[in-house]
Amino acid sequence: MEMIVALIFEVALRGLGLWVLKTLTFGRYKGTNSYLYFLPTFVGFLFIVLLLLVILVIAAGLKASAPT
Repeated sequence: MEMIVALIFEVALRGLGLWVLKTLTFGRYKGTNSYLYFLPTFVGFLFIVLLLLVILVIAAGLKASAPT
């Protein structure tokens, strides 16, 4: 079961990372470099972490500006 979950996360993070890299490079990133195979997965992970941090900052800002 653990291997299945790890595989799903690997595929999801790699797909998200490839999308981010292709978006940032205007479609020029091909993803075929075997030396940097980990790069799309790492970029996908960083994108998820950055998205969560942005959500937390927005939530903290809304909580701080709410009238009591």
